[in-house]
Amino acid sequence: MSGTVAGTLTVTGSTFANDDVNFNALGISLQDVEAGGSLTATTTGGPLTLTSADVGGDIALTSARDVVATGTLQSGLTTSVRGRNLDLQSVIADTDVDLTATVGNIVTGGDVSGVNVTFSANGDITHDNDSLLSADNILTLTAAAAISTSATPVRATIWSSMRSAQSPPTR
Repeated sequence: MSGTVAGTLTVTGSTFANDDVNFNALGISLQDVEAGGSLTATTTGGPLTLTSADVGGDIALTSARDVVATGTLQSGLTTSVRGRNLDLQSVIADTDVDLTATVGNIVTGGDVSGVNVTFSANGDITHDNDSLLSADNILTLTAAAAISTSATPVRATIWSSMRSAQSPPTR
């Protein structure tokens, strides 16, 4: 399923597809997305909001503005979210999680887990204190401002910095 819209794309019901789902618009507002393949959603000037996504492949959300997901983003492969600010609930990937706030903050309110989990923010990183922050391999938190989490990472090699030019430690 693919759709390109010159203005704002608003889907008021759930989206189901056996294969990939691809949306490109000025702004995007989605409800629940379920796909056997991947979900790719890109906004060129407005925000990207969705309730939740459960896909067999990758999730790639890219916005020129903010990205907001009020439910779980779950992928069978990699989940990548990029926008000015990220306000996400849970992110669960069978491989990697890559969260990037290009201008401001990353806020996660639920569990975040994957093989390698990377947060990169030009503002703050805030992870809910009662939720799991887990990486099977490497957990990287990089922020230009504050990093706030009291979650206990599980099976993770932690690399945390305040916008450091250093490289992650090697094994």
